[in-house]
Amino acid sequence: FLFLSFSYVILTLLIGVGGFILLNKLISNNNSKSKIKKMIEKGKKKEKKKRNVTDFKKDNSLCISKNLKSDITFIKTNNNEIHYFGIKQDIEKINNNNNNNNKKEKNLKLEKFSDEIIDIVSGGAHSIFLTKDNNVYSKGSNKNGQLGLKNTVKGVNVPTMLLFFKDIKILSVSAGINFNFAIDEYNNVFSWGNNEFGQLAFDPEQNQMISIPTQVDTLSNLDIKEIQCSYGFAVAKTFDNQLIAWGLNDKGQLGTKSNCKSEWYPALLDIKSFRDESIQEYSVGYDHVICITELGDLYGFGSNQFGQLAQDPNRLGYQPFFTSPRLLIDSKSKISITTVATGLHYTICITDRGEMIVCGSNKYGCLGIDKKYNKIFKFVKHPNFSHSSKKKPFPCIQILAALHHVVCKLGDDSIYAWGVNNNNNKEDKQQIIYTPIQIDLDVDELF
Repeated sequence: FLFLSFSYVILTLLIGVGGFILLNKLISNNNSKSKIKKMIEKGKKKEKKKRNVTDFKKDNSLCISKNLKSDITFIKTNNNEIHYFGIKQDIEKINNNNNNNNKKEKNLKLEKFSDEIIDIVSGGAHSIFLTKDNNVYSKGSNKNGQLGLKNTVKGVNVPTMLLFFKDIKILSVSAGINFNFAIDEYNNVFSWGNNEFGQLAFDPEQNQMISIPTQVDTLSNLDIKEIQCSYGFAVAKTFDNQLIAWGLNDKGQLGTKSNCKSEWYPALLDIKSFRDESIQEYSVGYDHVICITELGDLYGFGSNQFGQLAQDPNRLGYQPFFTSPRLLIDSKSKISITTVATGLHYTICITDRGEMIVCGSNKYGCLGIDKKYNKIFKFVKHPNFSHSSKKKPFPCIQILAALHHVVCKLGDDSIYAWGVNNNNNKEDKQQIIYTPIQIDLDVDELF
């Protein structure tokens, strides 16, 4: 009898605690939606400010980071030519190689544009191009409507202008895996492509795919400065440095403390999760997110299965992901972070001393360290880009993190790369560069 009574008390307590946690999550979700709706209503009443392309530039001038959700790298040379290398996108037939598609090309030159390209974003099997005259082009596969050219088009071999934006001045573009966003001069937001998880900020029960750019009313009234996309989800930063997230949430990558349920309606991340500090910079990986606050604190949420949040997932029981922001590096310590870049399952940071620190999976050589380290559950200094190196390195001024490779540009204009160096899907035949190698390229900018 005593045993049964004791068991009943324990069970009651557990149910009570579980119910309390669930109630807290529901209240948190409701508060987030309530705040977003108030922000949207306020935005509707406010006169929209006309912006220019410089408003959407990153604030950090020391080192610019960029994340690609593909394995292709675009470069702009000093004479404004666009070249690229990496995995060919599905149906490409570039540089008159139509009859020799099996030939490996190290450096392919893109067709000439009528005006200068200022940004290129890639997501899986497609790329989006933004020109100085605010024209938007797309190329690659259109299986999920990601080219914005109607779903009757299977794909295009050359960059093709999106006529939808002919009379709209687009200032910013972003691409996830099979979906995209664009922002115009009045901060109106457009999305198109795959919407399986609500990643386009539309209800997926009504639209699983949108093949023509469509204005997103909820986001168009939130004064958004930047949108970063990944697999099935997106995170945006407003001009007042708040974070908003939506889409797939199976690993807690929305950071909303919810029960890992996907949300198509945008959710506001609670600033209290960042000790009331505004977000200076952030980076969206495949299923994790890293943020830097105004004081240089580093936070992360989402998947930690491979240690990409610099936490040992086996410590205190297996914890493969975090549903709310977790402090990773405190700026009150000896280190402060200025730049972050994320890839498939890894994280790279640049410190205020210009040093590079890395963590996460090294399966594909993306950490740029010895292959004997398969995973690293804490931040370590990169041996080639730290002051402990034999030769003091030039500071990193631009870093590009793709799914399976990394490219960085140093202050002396030298280019280094590491990670997967071929497009063979069979792991035993993949060529992996574990130690950064210098590439002889005339590079003005990395895309």
